Amino acid sequence: MHADLLLQISDNESFGLTSLEALACGVPVIGTSGSGIEEAVLDKNNALLSRPGDTGKMIRDALSILTDSKKADSFSKHGISWAGNNFSSDKIVMQYENFYGEVMKR
Repeated sequence: MHADLLLQISDNESFGLTSLEALACGVPVIGTSGSGIEEAVLDKNNALLSRPGDTGKMIRDALSILTDSKKADSFSKHGISWAGNNFSSDKIVMQYENFYGEVMKR
């Protein structure tokens, strides 16, 4: 299966796991700002974010990626790198271990 773009345009998202999974697969994201998606993506590098409900901008953003292969390729490569560097299992497990260690000290 192959996707050219992920539209993650929810009004409220606790964390952008779907967006992060897309980036790890090299799929650029169109998403909403002011939600947990912002924790998982980097606006204007591997995703384009809009205010919830701004469908006009979302459409323009989607078309800007779908019609510009260089931009799509750049977003794709950055997404793979971003996901690997910031959300690898080694890094996340270490963060959980540190967090639990701090909680246990209390």
